[in-house]
Amino acid sequence: MTTLPTPEPEAAEGGPLPSEPAAAEGGRLPSEPAAAEQSTPETVQGGSTGRRLGRAGWIALALVFVLGGGTLFISGYALGRQQSATPGTPADQEALFQPFWDAYTAIVNQYAAGPVDPKKVVEGAIGGMFGAIGDPFSLYLTPDQFTSSLSGISGQFEGIGATLTTSNGSGTQGCTPIAATCRLTVVSVIAGAPAQKAGLLAADVVTAVDGTSLDGQTIDQAVARIRGP
Repeated sequence: MTTLPTPEPEAAEGGPLPSEPAAAEGGRLPSEPAAAEQSTPETVQGGSTGRRLGRAGWIALALVFVLGGGTLFISGYALGRQQSATPGTPADQEALFQPFWDAYTAIVNQYAAGPVDPKKVVEGAIGGMFGAIGDPFSLYLTPDQFTSSLSGISGQFEGIGATLTTSNGSGTQGCTPIAATCRLTVVSVIAGAPAQKAGLLAADVVTAVDGTSLDGQTIDQAVARIRGP
């Protein structure tokens, strides 16, 4: 029995034999699984997602600063209102002085008889503090009272143009009140002053003003009457 040789398949022109699998483009065979494309961490961080997270972070940080600044502003505003309610009062003494401020505010703003002078209210409060200590040698003088006290000490009175004093029969000065044994006496007169024009001379004794006796009055009261309204 004669065996015929099996003819080999002809290779296509320029290509592989039919029995050989064709290699995929790029050198990979069809039987090799295609590798999945993987993104590196650098690609994710550098992509649009990373940029969106960065913007959100900056916005959140900006909101923290804005909200924090608003809190500080509100706190400062509230503190300013509290300080203005009790001006000049030390923080550790606010409870002690609160009744004073309540009374002052009520008198100045709500007094039924009408507006009052805040300055007089404060001066009265200061005088009350001196009176509270019970010392007869301590007192508070208003500016007008202080000026009058200096006039009484020096014996010189603005607006009259004369130096006056009180003296008793023995020549002792500074007695009070004016009476038969304590006379208001002119020490000196300034030329051209109202006292000279009124006819006062040094060593004169003033017993009355406009026909009204000065007996029982202090030297300040007598001078006020001489000055007139």
